Amino acid sequence: MKIERLLVFGKETFLVATGQAGSALGGLFGIYMLTHLLDPDEYGALALAMTLSAFIQQVVIGPISFAALRFYVAASEANTLPEYLAAIKMESGTRIRLLAIVGLLASLCMLLLGWQPEGKLAATSVFFGLFSSYSSIIEGIQTGARRRGIVALHMTLGTFLRFAFAGLIVVAFAPTSAAAMSGFAIAAMLILTSQSYFLNLKIKKGCDLSQKELWAWRTRIKDYTWPFSIWGVPAWLQVSSERWALKASGSSYEVGLFSVLYQVGYYPISLLITVITQAVAPVLLGKASMEVTHDRQKEIITLSRISFWTVLVITAFGLGLAYWWGDSIFRILTDEDYHEATRYLVWMVLAAGLFGANQIIEIMILAGQDSSKLLFPKLLFAGTGITLNILLSYFWGMAGIIAANIFASCVFMAILLHLARLKIIALNNTGGLEIRR
Repeated sequence: MKIERLLVFGKETFLVATGQAGSALGGLFGIYMLTHLLDPDEYGALALAMTLSAFIQQVVIGPISFAALRFYVAASEANTLPEYLAAIKMESGTRIRLLAIVGLLASLCMLLLGWQPEGKLAATSVFFGLFSSYSSIIEGIQTGARRRGIVALHMTLGTFLRFAFAGLIVVAFAPTSAAAMSGFAIAAMLILTSQSYFLNLKIKKGCDLSQKELWAWRTRIKDYTWPFSIWGVPAWLQVSSERWALKASGSSYEVGLFSVLYQVGYYPISLLITVITQAVAPVLLGKASMEVTHDRQKEIITLSRISFWTVLVITAFGLGLAYWWGDSIFRILTDEDYHEATRYLVWMVLAAGLFGANQIIEIMILAGQDSSKLLFPKLLFAGTGITLNILLSYFWGMAGIIAANIFASCVFMAILLHLARLKIIALNNTGGLEIRR
């Protein structure tokens, strides 16, 4: 039985790795193309606009995506999948409609005030954020159902199509950030259409919904997602403040350099780590959805430990690669206008590794279902990061932003390890963990 489970897990991990590898190749293709089509100022404006899309994903829609992943197994075991899916659709639909109205009205106001470039960029950012966020919800459902092949396919296609359409529109119309964002939005719409089609193939049509179960699922999803939405705001502010602090203390040019550095140094490592988290998360959360036993809790902790050390090994490998071949990597992937950011590559890789290690610990803690336990650590992490981003960017620019990221991640890791230690102590003392159902 254990061998069969290992084979299934190995197959699923391979499919996840395939999707991430395809996404990584698409990302490298995109960096090469856009850095040769856009100058650093326009690339920086594109990165600033992406913070709007990130708000939609991280604060408004992203929590529902994680809830979709978290509760799929529980809904399947309880034979309430139709009600679970309907609840997900209702919760996300309300938020998406509200966002669309507010975002488009804001963009229209900008256009009427004469801010033509900014208004166009904001409007396309809203569309991209809405399409990609809704896709992430479907991805959460498919990941929870462990349909790895479908997830890997859309992950790869999504990245390639996003940059391909961006490049086509930039070449056809103008080398601007708004043109590139329009390509992103078109690609996201196509991916959402495809994902919806594959999801509908697995949904039973014409099922009578139990209103009691439907409202129970809506309540459960709201209770689970509200901490994500609350800590999502400062978390989004932390990431966004990196770009906007550089813009305030420098220019869009420096934001463009930082964004390319992020994509070359941070993004590949985070993708490798995502292979682990996407493979491990459904397993850990699935075990947490089952009947709670001492052995299952030990399995959760053991798998989390293995994943944590694997992330650290990947980070060490990335650091060596960045140290010895960083200059060559930048020369191959980017236009010469961006090469001055190379000297910070090693530190950016370290920042990515620390963030990924923290993700593994978070998943282990979240397997206990009480997501509010992470509320204070998340708020502290974000608050520390925002404060340091503003202060250090003023004195040291990009170097200050990276130093702030590393320091905040170390503080966050110390807190998470403490919470994980308390969880292990509780397991050893009680012979099992109390998990709210």
